[in-house]
Amino acid sequence: MNTILDILGASVIGGLVILTLMVSLNNTAETNRALSRNLSLQQCVGTIEELFLYDTATAGRGVPDSVCSIITADSDRFVFIGDETMDEVIDTIAYYTEYAGNDTLIRCRTSSGQIITLGEGKVQFRYYDTGGRVTISLLAIRSVDITLCLRDILESFGNRSRAFLQKRIHLRNIH
Repeated sequence: MNTILDILGASVIGGLVILTLMVSLNNTAETNRALSRNLSLQQCVGTIEELFLYDTATAGRGVPDSVCSIITADSDRFVFIGDETMDEVIDTIAYYTEYAGNDTLIRCRTSSGQIITLGEGKVQFRYYDTGGRVTISLLAIRSVDITLCLRDILESFGNRSRAFLQKRIHLRNIH
């Protein structure tokens, strides 16, 4: 009788240990997936930053001084022209937030008309003149402050990962 109780007790304790290990492994796997998505999101923000830096470095390049290189400068849309590919053809680049149903998408439109979705989130722009004062005059803009909030499309434990970027970029080729 004692042997049966010992075996039964050991089985119950062993089952509890295995159940605890399974729960622990599941939580570890879920945390690993969430951290992996978070890292991927941060890398995506870095890629968007590099793309924006590259494109804004070409703003105004090859454009005559008599032409304003900035076409639109709103809080959620920045459109400018410049010779992006150094082929003496003036290109138009646009960065903007587009509202699509319940989602807000960050998009870029290239000079060929191709629309690239950069991610789900929001981008906001503020514009500054040479003295560092906020301006809305297209002719006075010399730098742009980008605030980017990128959201993960997948949920983990009811939460979405987010990544932020705020950076001021001086437009070198704008006259």
